[in-house]
Amino acid sequence: MHQQPKICGIVLAAGRSQRFGQDNKLLEPLSNGLPLIIQAVRNMRSAIENIIVILPQNSKALTQSLKDEDVQIAINPEADVGMGNSLACGISASGEANGWIIGLADMPWIQAATISQIKTSLQNGQSLVAPRYRTVRGHPVGFGQKYRDTLLKLDGDAGARTVLKQHRADLHYLEVDDPGILLDVDTPADLKHQVMFNF
Repeated sequence: MHQQPKICGIVLAAGRSQRFGQDNKLLEPLSNGLPLIIQAVRNMRSAIENIIVILPQNSKALTQSLKDEDVQIAINPEADVGMGNSLACGISASGEANGWIIGLADMPWIQAATISQIKTSLQNGQSLVAPRYRTVRGHPVGFGQKYRDTLLKLDGDAGARTVLKQHRADLHYLEVDDPGILLDVDTPADLKHQVMFNF
């Protein structure tokens, strides 16, 4: 019997939150009381069993916030190098996984159903999957086994976007009714997006 790919969710949480203007935006509470990072992780966790959260060094508060979330934490000592480096760190920590869904910790409004659809597409043989809302591509992005080596070589700020650009012909779009795939939190004003959601 054909065995389904083992899909791992990777949540990138090693950025420096510079535009937010304070130490760690990922601990900012949403209107439902949950910190940004916890909401993002739980959305991913509701669709995928195995989750790795990539954190920078000296992130005691973030580590503490995740202690009850049943996720694996991987510390990237070179997080300042950029998102590509953290993504490679996550792939490296994912063991026997042969498919990955890469999410961002500052995008707390993505529906679990969207993540499930991406997972199903990977399990059905797609090797590169991205959701699209009203013709605009968003997050998270799914990668199949064939991209493992490519992802492991990422460095600097060359994240998943670079891979999608280079392999456009391979990219399978999922049309979703989920504006959350486009909404991240870069500044305190971005927290107002949550009025669109049932938080």
